[in-house]
Amino acid sequence: MATGIIGAGDYRDVAGEMGFPHLAVVDWTSSAGDWTFIVSEDGNEWFILSRENNWPSSGFTYRLNMDDAFYGTSDKVLAQIAEIYA
Repeated sequence: MATGIIGAGDYRDVAGEMGFPHLAVVDWTSSAGDWTFIVSEDGNEWFILSRENNWPSSGFTYRLNMDDAFYGTSDKVLAQIAEIYA
């Protein structure tokens, strides 16, 4: 299930407010700010958090996908995701 938050602000602050102190960037190549992250409460179980630009309105919408969890260090999970979405 994906949940959403609408707002502007630093993505690390948003992840922290959602209860995820661990964060790594998966994809930051969109100049519009449509980025993808992995977030974790404990540094071992990771979920995908996406951020979409609200243009023409201001700010971003964040969506957390808790349907699919990944396990391991952030580097291991980033490598797994790269293989899946390559």
